[in-house]
Amino acid sequence: ALSMWGVQAAEQTVKPHLNVKLGLWEMVSTPQLTGDPMAMYGAEMQNMTPEQRARMQQAMQAAMAGMQQPQVRRECMTAEKLQSGFSTGDNSSCKTTVVNNSSTEFETRAQCDTSDGSHSGSHSIIMHFTALSSDHVVGTAHSDMSRDGKSITFDSKMEGKWLSGDCGNIKDSEVIK
Repeated sequence: ALSMWGVQAAEQTVKPHLNVKLGLWEMVSTPQLTGDPMAMYGAEMQNMTPEQRARMQQAMQAAMAGMQQPQVRRECMTAEKLQSGFSTGDNSSCKTTVVNNSSTEFETRAQCDTSDGSHSGSHSIIMHFTALSSDHVVGTAHSDMSRDGKSITFDSKMEGKWLSGDCGNIKDSEVIK
């Protein structure tokens, strides 16, 4: 899964060195999904009744439409959260490489084997953040997923602006829009 601040794709914790202020941030992401996720699960859908297949298609179409809408979040960046690093999950089938980790840039690349015995698959993720200043960050995420020869691509542009040293009632993250 992708969050505004990091990647969950491999078994290690990556501690970013980005020079950013602690407190309340507003993060805006603009995602774009290409490909047909339903095609990736065609075999499973063939085994469903027509009613089940229709419900699954409706749910996937609604999820895809939602994934392509800009999202605004308010996130509380604490010293603990920054020091604990970006959790990259607990998936031993992934290899994560830190490409750049400085006070102004943070980039990771992850490559995962998502084969499960009955399906072949892979997933790659590239995350890049630039701290334009201690209160303004921009970033991109690019993810390619494939399963049994079918693929989808997810791209997102992100921008974050520091709002306040006080997070108010936001403890972690809250969707605003």
